Amino acid sequence: MLSLTTAIDYVKGGSHSKRISKEYILVASLTLNFLLIGFGVYKIWHNRYLTIKSASLQVTRHQYRTNIFNALPVTPHQIIFLGDSHTEWFELAEILGNAAIKNRGIGNDRTSDVLTRLNTIIESKPTKLFIQIGINDIITGVPQQKTIANLESIFSTIRKSSPSTTMYLQSILPTGPERNYQEQITQLNQVYKNLSKKYSLTFVNLYPSFSNKNGLKKEFDSGDHIHLNGAGYLKWGEIIRPYL
Repeated sequence: MLSLTTAIDYVKGGSHSKRISKEYILVASLTLNFLLIGFGVYKIWHNRYLTIKSASLQVTRHQYRTNIFNALPVTPHQIIFLGDSHTEWFELAEILGNAAIKNRGIGNDRTSDVLTRLNTIIESKPTKLFIQIGINDIITGVPQQKTIANLESIFSTIRKSSPSTTMYLQSILPTGPERNYQEQITQLNQVYKNLSKKYSLTFVNLYPSFSNKNGLKKEFDSGDHIHLNGAGYLKWGEIIRPYL
């Protein structure tokens, strides 16, 4: 039978255990809250850092490519492809079988960026200039009228400074349905067609060969629903080769 003294000690011990348990729970709860707050602060800082770093890399990339173009020797009367990442990633020499073709594509470029670096293009007085630009204007929300104004400035500047250059304006390529830019792309491509007539350019309509009712065909999609894969670039080369 349990004695009175033993019973009192048992009760005291139980109360002490409960008190310790509550203290442990409190400490654990406070620790967890601090960890969650710390993680939240880290995520905010990390995301902001990545955004700043990404913007910094984008600027550096543009400056880096432009710096290379400015440093390269001026070789007149050649063929130049001018544009954004679609052009930059186009292995022109291998696909088109002409090592003399110059690639002047820079990823993330918009029409305004092409306009600012146009002097290096004009300086070489190319025989043929293939322009493919515009998707980044759409993605970044540049008003259509601003895109048109930039393009007209590009065409008129080239026509004035290098009148013997034959210009080819290529349509904007379709994007996958996940990107939802199709309506804007088709509208701007119609504008491109009209501008080609106005400035006596050759309009190369790439769009139908790469699109179906949903947008960019999966067989040509690199996986990001914007850029072409290897098969896509081979198709592009097939389309453009007769104009060379």
